[in-house]
Amino acid sequence: AQALVAAFRFIWRRRRYPRREIDAATALAGIAAATPDQAARAALSALIDSYGPRFALAGFQVAAAARILGSFEGSQSTATLVSAGTGSGKTLAFYLPALSRVASHIQRDAVDDRWVKVLALYPRNELLKDQFAEVYGQARRLDASLAARGRRKILIGTFFGPTPRSAEKAHEARSGWRQTSAGLVCEYLRCPSPDCDGDMAWRETDRRARRERLECLECSAVI
Repeated sequence: AQALVAAFRFIWRRRRYPRREIDAATALAGIAAATPDQAARAALSALIDSYGPRFALAGFQVAAAARILGSFEGSQSTATLVSAGTGSGKTLAFYLPALSRVASHIQRDAVDDRWVKVLALYPRNELLKDQFAEVYGQARRLDASLAARGRRKILIGTFFGPTPRSAEKAHEARSGWRQTSAGLVCEYLRCPSPDCDGDMAWRETDRRARRERLECLECSAVI
């Protein structure tokens, strides 16, 4: 049969990004106005403030975050599709309202009440690894705000091949944790401390004691 495609054409140009020109105060006002949930508003404010006075958002991020946060108050289920180029900030557009809502639940629930509040599905392991580290860092921005109210931190976890099912089996090949003299190095989480990108190791002493504790081999930060 004849070839379906006889020639190839492509466009080679610099990637374009949406402008982040909405200042923090304006963005916060726009998103917070979408919900009457005072706890979520406070968490959102703490999140945005944690980025500093020069932090700014793109219009699609504000619109998406407001729609998602506001949809929790409705009586019907809704869906929101956020479409933007790679590196434009879609992750933040989703996790700003998601983490704010999680923090709100933690403040309103009983102290020992723990249940899954957000489920994020990723099509590729590499994307999950990258997003896991980013979301972990975002969740930590709410630690002080929750602690001031006598509440626990936000917990996140992964469920895919490299996640160890137990301390005893964390060294197995499928877990993907690299064996070193310092212990097992987590392959999908780097040090979350600013200006550090060190390996996070599960020390053998901690693993034998079944303490789920990772320590940075560069700056000794512990999670």
